[in-house]
Amino acid sequence: MNDRLIRYGEARALEHVAFALGRTPTRIMRLLLPVYRVEVEATVTEGRPYALIDRFLEHGIAEGRLRSVAELADFFFLDPNLVDRAIRFLTAIGHVREAGGMLSLTELGYQSVRDDKRYERVERDRRVLYFGGFGSRPLSRRYYGSGRVTLLSPADHHDRFTLVSSFGSFEPKALTDLARDPNRDHYNLPGRVEDLRMLHAEQVFLPAYIVRTLGPERDRYVAYTQIGEEDDAEITSLYAGTPEVASLLELEENASDGGLNLSYARKWLAKRGLGEFEPKRRADGTWQVVLPAKAFGRAGGENGLSAFKVGSFIVLGSDLIHVWCPDEKLRTDVLLKRMDAFLAQRSRVSAPDVEALLSRLTRQLQLVPIDLPTLRSMAANASLHGLAAQLSEFS
Repeated sequence: MNDRLIRYGEARALEHVAFALGRTPTRIMRLLLPVYRVEVEATVTEGRPYALIDRFLEHGIAEGRLRSVAELADFFFLDPNLVDRAIRFLTAIGHVREAGGMLSLTELGYQSVRDDKRYERVERDRRVLYFGGFGSRPLSRRYYGSGRVTLLSPADHHDRFTLVSSFGSFEPKALTDLARDPNRDHYNLPGRVEDLRMLHAEQVFLPAYIVRTLGPERDRYVAYTQIGEEDDAEITSLYAGTPEVASLLELEENASDGGLNLSYARKWLAKRGLGEFEPKRRADGTWQVVLPAKAFGRAGGENGLSAFKVGSFIVLGSDLIHVWCPDEKLRTDVLLKRMDAFLAQRSRVSAPDVEALLSRLTRQLQLVPIDLPTLRSMAANASLHGLAAQLSEFS
């Protein structure tokens, strides 16, 4: 199995918490959160966009009192064969009926014209719905079929992620509540549903980072998932504050008295040739290691740290160490290289996206605020001509 269930690392999530949300991270855990995968069967009516000709023909029957293929073809200046094929299709999906050579709309057809949606009724429709493992609250459509979200079976154990089980069972009332919810389409259930019944329910697991931060207990935790590199507000709401999840982070925090496994941290630094430097506890209780410029610029591994770690975090288990360097020239160089890497990885990016990242990185690296034209000048002076050329598109 791929070692990285979430395409970005924990440090990226921590940077977002600290420098986009403005909160202070104290701990991070890699969790597999329980999700109920529920297979259901129902009679559903789904609304899809009309094909242009189909819309004209149904409006012609409903409002223009056009009652035959010939009348429709004449009125809309269309080929009769094309109209005939379209009418056959609309008849097949239950929108049009023919009696004595006369065309009329069914109730479903009239509803479609009224709502400007091509409703299709499917009996014995089977589909999968996802519900949170604590409280059986539904997950929204963005967790379905995106190609980004991986829901693992209990057998798909992953060494770096801790599996969180829900020892209860799925609450069938959640299905009834969802069927009555006027916003059910948001949760992958069509706007019209009848005779909804559950066929099967099983537990699967969603990979997530849960970050503990300083602050009031009720909003102390923030979730990051495969959905994107920003915090996942939906999963935060469904899981992050539950006793089952919060207790895991609090146990880790209390076990170290809110501290750090210093022995392990020292060994980690020594292995990279940085054994002379000691992590120090800051006034807010978090940990930081201050390193000189010469400790950076290498690829990492056995010798030193990547320069990209300046202003970011070392993650050791669930422990965090903020990495700092007082050398402003190095931090400026890191800013340019990170902006260069960001733009090189994206074929399409907007000026607001670039400005948002630039603002975040200047805060993260404690540099004075700069604008895009200034950044372009800095890139040109540093011989980062590709970055300068890309930035010229935004100024």
